[in-house]
Amino acid sequence: MTLRIAALALITLSAPAQQQPSTRVIHVAVTDPANRFVTGLDRFHFIVRENGVTRPVVSITRPDDSIAVVVVSEDIPPVSSSARGEGELSFARSVAEALRTLSASRATRKALIITNGDGTAEISGDVFVQRVAREVTQKAIIEARSRYAVTFASGDAAATPVVELNPPTSLPPLKPIL
Repeated sequence: MTLRIAALALITLSAPAQQQPSTRVIHVAVTDPANRFVTGLDRFHFIVRENGVTRPVVSITRPDDSIAVVVVSEDIPPVSSSARGEGELSFARSVAEALRTLSASRATRKALIITNGDGTAEISGDVFVQRVAREVTQKAIIEARSRYAVTFASGDAAATPVVELNPPTSLPPLKPIL
């Protein structure tokens, strides 16, 4: 009896530790053939692959979920009321200041639009980051508001994920924009 328990203990201790998959977030805008943003998709409409292997989509946040957008700029660029939209829109002079603003937000989605030469320190993958010229700030804000945050189980943190769509049959072919 003692020998059998010792053998089981040895097998348990020598078994290789299985690596748990981690989750990653990829920010995806979806457009139709006329380049209009598409909202209303669900988790099962997204297919994520790493190195050709399909990875499970754990969850998504939709474009209609709450969002906090912070624009990093030397000065406040002109932004129309349509670009302001719903949710939080703030301006900051540095990435550090913008990250403090985003960390205080309760929004489920967060975006950082950088229009100046400020560096990007360690920024969480949960935050959508885009560098743009000051002249296209409005467009960048609208695009950030239109993105899905797709959380998937990653098998390789170094791999570049590829997103494909499985659109509803009532819609034309859709295009993911990373």
